[in-house]
Amino acid sequence: MQLHVFPVALQSDGARFGHKYFDPGVFVLISFSDLQTFTTVAVGDVALAAFSHDYLNTTVEVETVACLGRHVAYPHVDYSFSESYRTESHFFLPRAQLSSENVSMQTALVIGGTGPTGPYVVNGLLDRGFRVTIAHTGQHETSLIGPEVEHIHTDPFDIERTDTDLGARTFDLAVVMYGRLRDLARLLQGRVSHFVSIGGVGVYRGFANPDDLFPIGMPVPLPYKSDLVGNDEFFGKLRRIRETEEVVFSTHPTAIHLRYPQLYGPRQLLPREWPIVRRALDRRPFLIVPDGGLTVKSQAWVENAAHATLLACDRPDAAIGNIYNVADQQLFSVRQIAEIVANELEHEWEIVSLPYQVAPSTRPMLTSWSSSHRILDIGPTIRDLGYSDLVNPSTAWRLATRWLADNPIERGGEVEHRLDDPFEYASEDRQYEIWQRCQQELSVVEWSEEPGYSSAYVGRNPNPARS
Repeated sequence: MQLHVFPVALQSDGARFGHKYFDPGVFVLISFSDLQTFTTVAVGDVALAAFSHDYLNTTVEVETVACLGRHVAYPHVDYSFSESYRTESHFFLPRAQLSSENVSMQTALVIGGTGPTGPYVVNGLLDRGFRVTIAHTGQHETSLIGPEVEHIHTDPFDIERTDTDLGARTFDLAVVMYGRLRDLARLLQGRVSHFVSIGGVGVYRGFANPDDLFPIGMPVPLPYKSDLVGNDEFFGKLRRIRETEEVVFSTHPTAIHLRYPQLYGPRQLLPREWPIVRRALDRRPFLIVPDGGLTVKSQAWVENAAHATLLACDRPDAAIGNIYNVADQQLFSVRQIAEIVANELEHEWEIVSLPYQVAPSTRPMLTSWSSSHRILDIGPTIRDLGYSDLVNPSTAWRLATRWLADNPIERGGEVEHRLDDPFEYASEDRQYEIWQRCQQELSVVEWSEEPGYSSAYVGRNPNPARS
């Protein structure tokens, strides 16, 4: 078998390669420009044959290819979100050229795999040396997943059908991203060596109803070990999330379970950032935000969430049998997100703050009846899984904005209906006019002594009490 030798930058942690299109699950013959002689470089649990600079861009003959069992790189969608990014990459060697006689792979079952985070996880597993099978409905096929991946079309919400379609097969790894998790956990008991599952963050008490806590609202951040919803939880879905987590660990005691937050990025079925993006696209002169737009909630760029999932697939010892919150490390307020969106779309608008109680147009932005913060503790995720943001959120929000600008939601269609945003600009304009009058009336109130920022104040603007 002939393989090409390419230059790859070895990062300082000794465990990843720099080029985002490098596909280490396909070949292990590489070159480092700083190595002058033949040598072997250990990466994780795998020894890679490394060639001197003289062998760059040459073809070498090999007898066997050992696919990597540890991650060393992440191929991810380029900033144009090309649907054919894997096959266009000149580093890509179709795995169809590799036979089972000269390649040894572990097996992975991904249930779901075609949603917003799925292709990142599937391709990341390929690059770790897994032979990947995805079980899904077949309704959302994507070219982001290459032909080397086996597809089983089934209904993950129909456990009997899924059982029939999987047959008696077993897998080294299962990643359950879709379907009825509690039933799938039972179905796969004893059939997988490592079980990774995805759930939601709404399981925390106070997440849906901040007034369940005293003082009202979740602490910032909400401690990882905080109370979960109880059996008396009004919203039954949240109680079932907790019960499902219990089933996961009763059937797979060594599982790793991840609690996903609200995601943002390409291919979302319900893009919660659309209310802001559409108003910027419509060149609205102002944007009404609730309570100064200061609300911050844990969210995750789709690629960052997939990154956390892949780290769980690596099965670090400290993470076995535990649950982890997933979120971007760097979070932005509603106002900051609005500023990033407008800047990316080359638009300027006035940010108008109204009390949440009288700002109905801002409800779809918060997706909650309260403007209190919902920030989760991801310290254990960083400590045990080694998580850090793969894509900087300041860049990610721009990418999410650009994706929606290039792939806009149908105006007045089903998605906008599900977002509960009528985009009723005439009513927003009316509120703006009222707000301007109220602002003028409030500003004429005279104070016998002007309140200030205290003697400890520092800032560019003068202290009104001391100017």
